[in-house]
Amino acid sequence: MDPKIEQYLKNDGDLELLLASKIAKLMVNPGYTPDKATSAAMKDFTSPDGKVLVSKAQVRKAAAEAMNLVKTMMDVGYNGKIVLSDDQSVAVVPSDSADHMRILRAEVESWDSMEGMGFGIYDLDRAFGGLYPGEVMAIVGAPGSMKTSLALNAVDDYLERYNERCLFFSLDMPARTIQARRMIRVMNCFQSELYEMIKNKDPRVEEAQRKIIASDRGRFKLIGKPKGGRHYSWDQIRDITIQVAPELLIIDYLTLIGSYRNELEAVYDLIPKIKGLADDFGIAVMMLSQMGRSSRAAQKGGSGGHAAGGHYVEDAADVEIELLKEDIDGYTPVIVATVTKTRKSASGGNYALELIPRTLSFKSTTTKVERAKASTKIFNI
Repeated sequence: MDPKIEQYLKNDGDLELLLASKIAKLMVNPGYTPDKATSAAMKDFTSPDGKVLVSKAQVRKAAAEAMNLVKTMMDVGYNGKIVLSDDQSVAVVPSDSADHMRILRAEVESWDSMEGMGFGIYDLDRAFGGLYPGEVMAIVGAPGSMKTSLALNAVDDYLERYNERCLFFSLDMPARTIQARRMIRVMNCFQSELYEMIKNKDPRVEEAQRKIIASDRGRFKLIGKPKGGRHYSWDQIRDITIQVAPELLIIDYLTLIGSYRNELEAVYDLIPKIKGLADDFGIAVMMLSQMGRSSRAAQKGGSGGHAAGGHYVEDAADVEIELLKEDIDGYTPVIVATVTKTRKSASGGNYALELIPRTLSFKSTTTKVERAKASTKIFNI
């Protein structure tokens, strides 16, 4: 262990700031990505017997501060440069129960809340047991199954209950579209009505915007779809995430990262990287995807709108919520959420969500439903 760190421990110094400094000094060297620099710096924060001295929350915040320090060093002419690569390194971990328990207690004590993140839909949130830092949730379903709307419900609930940051990557919609969808929730209007009010300079628009800004308090960070049909690479997604240091990361949606030949290749490559980012930095991740255990053709037969290889998404996720749109009378759409996987309770529950078509949002109440026996109908609603 670095003697300076030992001295900091004796004097009750700021380990987070010291870690940020070490990460920054490594990042300006060729070949050091933010995550590789963080892993290398962590070796100095691990005692010879394997005890890790900082929590994942501290690591997450230190890495974000390191990005700012690097920018400062580059602005003043620091002799070095950042070279991004896909190199990975493995951090030292403790091996005995006492150390594991100590780290568990430190992590849980650093969390902002003990309730777990959800959608503000009580019965559904209780069914999967909440999403905690370091865990990954997959929200899967066919196009039009309201995955983005459910994710925005999670944003609203998170900002109301937590004090940490939320980072939302909207990879298939421009940021302005997501902002419009947040506005209509506050204004209780259709999106077309919002556009008309904006054009007419209606004062209600400014009032709604003030309410959103007051609610966000700078904690909500939105990255929209890149211009010109381009895609963010995984390196860009990872580095932006480390710089923002969110406690909740939402990726909408998974297979629009990078330039893979097909969805299956994207999922196989990205899932381990997302899992690693969540675990290394203690980030709760919600990823939206059309990839699930069932096939797309099964959407009509009642199993969901997913592509081949979806079992890989389900196997890797701590929680999977499958969304399916059901028309109960040929006109009224109902969104059914099925907890296809959870590590905290029994999976398999089906919940008919109360969609508000006007605002593309969901009410906080829901009804548990059973799968229909008839082949022409999926749920008894």
